Amino acid sequence: MATGLSGTLYTLDDHFLYVGPLLRSGRHAHHAGQIMWVPGGISVRVGHHAPWRTTFAVIPPDQLHGHGEAALAAVLWLDGDDARWAGRASLQPTPPTTSEVGLLDSARTPPAARDVARRLLRAFAPDGEPPRVAERHPAVRRMCTLLDAGATTPSHELSLAQLARRAGLSERQLREVFVRDTGLTPRAYLRWRRLRRAAASIREGASLTMAAMHAGFADGPHFSRVFHAQFGMSPRRAFASLRFGGALPGP
Repeated sequence: MATGLSGTLYTLDDHFLYVGPLLRSGRHAHHAGQIMWVPGGISVRVGHHAPWRTTFAVIPPDQLHGHGEAALAAVLWLDGDDARWAGRASLQPTPPTTSEVGLLDSARTPPAARDVARRLLRAFAPDGEPPRVAERHPAVRRMCTLLDAGATTPSHELSLAQLARRAGLSERQLREVFVRDTGLTPRAYLRWRRLRRAAASIREGASLTMAAMHAGFADGPHFSRVFHAQFGMSPRRAFASLRFGGALPGP
C-alpha cells in the first residue's frame, strides 16, 4: 500500500494539476475547488451525502469531502477566487469520454499534462471565459494585501480588531464584507494563504519545517494540523514522494 502521493504536481497560473495515483483521504475542506477525472472510477463523498462511485466529479470550494484510492487520476484545483466558481450554477460540465482515456495515460510530460488541464477546464466551463464577478470592496482589497503579507513572514496573526482599524470599518462590518467578497473569514483566508505559501516553499526545495516557518506557522506540528484539516492527509504523506513538474503554459 502506498504511503504517499507518487504522481506529478504541476502549476497552472494560480492553480494546480496533479496526475498520478490517489490515496484515500479523510474528510476535509479547502478553499480550492477541484475537478477530478478518474477513468477507473473512485469513491467520492461530498457534504453529508452517501458516498458514490464516479469517474468525474466537480467539488466546489470550501465543501467538505473525501475520496478513496485510485491507480490513476487527474485532479485540477481551481482556487476559490477563480471567477468560474461564481457562475457554476449555470455551468453544465462535459466529462471526458472513454475515447479520451489515452490523454490521461500519456500525461507524464508537461505538454501532455497541459492537454489534460485544458480538457478539464473545458469540462468544467465549456464556454471558456470565466464570468465577470463584482469587484471587491476597497477595504477587502486592503485587508487581503495585509493578510497576504502575513502569509510570507513568521509573525503573529493580526487580530480582527487590528484588521478592522486598518480597514476603517467596525469588526462586524469587516467580517460581513470580507466573507461576502471572498467566501472566507479573515482568519480562514490567512490560513489558506499560509498553506499556499508553505506549498510554494516545498516546491522550491524547503523542508516541511522550513516551509512552515516561511509561511508563518507557529511550528511544524501546527502546519501539519492545519494541512491535515484542509487536505485530509498529513503534509509528509502528501509531499514525501511527490514530483514537481513545474509550470504549464496557460490553456
